[in-house]
Amino acid sequence: MSIALTPTVSETPEQGRELPPLRIRYEGSDLRYPAMMARVAMELSEIRTRIFVEGAERATVSGWSAEEVGTLHAPDGYGADEAFDNRLRELGGAHAGFGIVDAGTCVVDDMLVTRFESLTAPSAHTVDATFALDGGTTVLRTVIEVDSADGIDTGWMFVPLLGLAWKRRRR
Repeated sequence: MSIALTPTVSETPEQGRELPPLRIRYEGSDLRYPAMMARVAMELSEIRTRIFVEGAERATVSGWSAEEVGTLHAPDGYGADEAFDNRLRELGGAHAGFGIVDAGTCVVDDMLVTRFESLTAPSAHTVDATFALDGGTTVLRTVIEVDSADGIDTGWMFVPLLGLAWKRRRR
């Protein structure tokens, strides 16, 4: 498979640019993500990768480590985004590691979608990641507790698959 990305503007901001999602339908038993290309593709200090795997079961990854992001705590003065990014850096950072952010049923077609996310240094991209279905169906959620001056005030913030569900409804 070959994919060409053609920018509408010939400049890339210093912090990089988020690309639109790419959907690949594949009937095989596993799918390899070409992570090694990112090692030389850009001059960034960190690369954020977000992968959604849809199937009848939860997905797993090999070649890279993977661990549930879990329940996070954002102390007073820190935001949920910062707590989430710091956890991804713990799981990846200088080595090839994904956080498993969410595994749940998609609203539209009752398929199980597993979301993997990483925030890694380009030098960590030394091997491609291979994704496959693992037979599990348990639901997984990432929860972020956010403090305020009065204690935990925002309650629970879920990091769901809303972006994917919203996009799928627009089709």
